[in-house]
Amino acid sequence: MTVRIESVNGKSGFFEPGDEIISVDSKPVTDQLDLLFFTEKEGSTNFVIRRKGGKVLSRRLGTVPFAIARLVFEDMKFMHCRSRCIFCFVDQMPAGLRRSLYFKDDDYRLSFLFGNYVTLNDVGEKDIRRIIDLNLSPLYISVHAVDKKTRRLLFGRPIRRDILKVI
Repeated sequence: MTVRIESVNGKSGFFEPGDEIISVDSKPVTDQLDLLFFTEKEGSTNFVIRRKGGKVLSRRLGTVPFAIARLVFEDMKFMHCRSRCIFCFVDQMPAGLRRSLYFKDDDYRLSFLFGNYVTLNDVGEKDIRRIIDLNLSPLYISVHAVDKKTRRLLFGRPIRRDILKVI
């Protein structure tokens, strides 16, 4: 995956709107969270980008020039919750509110960044490895039960893995 730049709101001699950031210091960029972690150190960083026409460019930039470019990225796509929890507050909201309030997320990135609760029912091995590699802590995990049958009843769907092993 890559992260697409929507606009450049600061000074940039390299990045352009429409560029896709492919990697930072040879680490593939999945989303904006990777950019946050991969560009936090002082010094210089090697960026690999793909221009609109498909041309791939590489440039070593200092973290200060990267910061002052004030890049605006495309919106992140968040993991949707597929559970049908008997206690879900989203399902219990009245009709007629703004549409964004009805989006049921189950995304560990939102848990790390904003404290949202997640079930981790749909995280794959790649996501678990990423949580460990980036040391994403704290995460706010909705457990409610550890027994698979009880968990299935509460979450209204099959459960892929043992939550205690995931934690």
